[in-house]
Amino acid sequence: MDANILCTLLAQRIPPEQFQLWGLDIHWMAPEYDTPENRAIVEDVVANYASLAAGVVAVEQLAKLKNRLKQELKETASSDAQIFRMMLAIWDVGVTKGLWVNADLPTSIRAVAAQWKQKLQEIDS
Repeated sequence: MDANILCTLLAQRIPPEQFQLWGLDIHWMAPEYDTPENRAIVEDVVANYASLAAGVVAVEQLAKLKNRLKQELKETASSDAQIFRMMLAIWDVGVTKGLWVNADLPTSIRAVAAQWKQKLQEIDS
């Protein structure tokens, strides 16, 4: 049994200020908290620990996965922004050198490019 998981499970059913875990032993913070009801909760949690702990572990794993995915999304967005900045720089060089003009770019793409430019300006400011 993992003491942290056991503590989490007990705290879902008994107010945390009423007990402490010393290792895997429960210590009541005041005699009035050492009630038959609270002891029954402890016995139930210990008896069903395996199935209850699986839920806690699953929630912890989902939280880690969510954080990892958020980080990956952030990195992807950053890469996309860098690629778009490079594309804009290439376009600007072409316009400056007279290779093409803004009108050469289809209207729908110009609208999206304008939106991206605005987003990049917001990121940069």
